[in-house]
Amino acid sequence: MQNKLAHTSEHAFIGSLQKLMGKTLNVRKVEHRDYDNLVLITAKDIEVECYRGRKGS
Repeated sequence: MQNKLAHTSEHAFIGSLQKLMGKTLNVRKVEHRDYDNLVLITAKDIEVECYRGRKGS
């Protein structure tokens, strides 16, 4: 039963993340551990904004 609940939680989490991002994500791996969970998605699905501070800051 625990695995079924974890699997359902995975889908809920990824579904929410996809809705927030407005795109479908490619999930590569999901790990369930005692203290946390890990979801790996492909890098092409993520846009990263880079902030560069002013010189001398």
